[in-house]
Amino acid sequence: MRATTFMAAAMMVAVTSPLAAATRHLPPAGADDPWEKLNRVGFAIEGKLDHWIIGPLAHLYKFLTPGPIGKGIHNLVTNLTEPVVTVNGILQLRPKRATESAGRFLVNSTVGLAGLIDVAAKEGHPHRPNSFGDTLGRYGVAGGPYIFYPLGGPSTVRDTVGEIVDTVVDPVHLLNYRFRTEISIGVAVARGLDQRVENEADFETLLSNAADPYATLRSTYLQARDSEVRGGDVTPTDLPDLDLPDLPPAQPDAGGKAGSSGLAISSAPMVARLVASGYDQAPSLQPLPDHQGRQADRELAGALEKR
Repeated sequence: MRATTFMAAAMMVAVTSPLAAATRHLPPAGADDPWEKLNRVGFAIEGKLDHWIIGPLAHLYKFLTPGPIGKGIHNLVTNLTEPVVTVNGILQLRPKRATESAGRFLVNSTVGLAGLIDVAAKEGHPHRPNSFGDTLGRYGVAGGPYIFYPLGGPSTVRDTVGEIVDTVVDPVHLLNYRFRTEISIGVAVARGLDQRVENEADFETLLSNAADPYATLRSTYLQARDSEVRGGDVTPTDLPDLDLPDLPPAQPDAGGKAGSSGLAISSAPMVARLVASGYDQAPSLQPLPDHQGRQADRELAGALEKR
């Protein structure tokens, strides 16, 4: 056990040091999205997978876990992330957050029946997601290029490394116990489906009428991650300002519709992170007011026409 923990800590240090040096001079994530063409292909693949496989599985999962059953599973998989949240709170020198997450884990794992009941939230201590990606950002490591993974969702170079490290130090994967592999897979699947169900309405609202769903999701994700790293509210409010500032309204094409990217992208609801080793950090998305949403769509479409 000690050897495993030491190896995990050593890996964390080994990954962090060179990454901090290498990425400190990178442009902010998504500033130019250098892998956009490949990312858009991944986005389109994800849309098809979500439409034909992930979405139906999520709906089946929701049907099989109604009401308190689904809520209990959600609480359980969220509670299992608290040790990782605690470790990162310590690494970030945020003792209050670390103590709160550790307290949540202890209370919910005991009084809350192994985490099935979120007792701590009822007492005014809600879950606050945290990750090694946040820790890297806290110490000045730039996000690096934006990445979209089929089945993985939006990420950056920094967050990809962060998720790998979080997986290594996660007790579900780190500790040696009976049926560890089976339990790890089960937890990962339950977490992914739970996130898909929890965020379905938000993503439908965000992407269903967007002129460019890919750019809209990218902007939302990057704003949310930037706010998370700074320890603030993770609710994005002004999408156009991040990617496409001060753009003129788009002119309609011959068919009377604003131009698009030309790439067939499914409008199926997207899940923030359906990753086997993911942590529950999907931001709570809020729809823009109607006039703001229409203006955002015009700006996005106009920028794409100029490319």
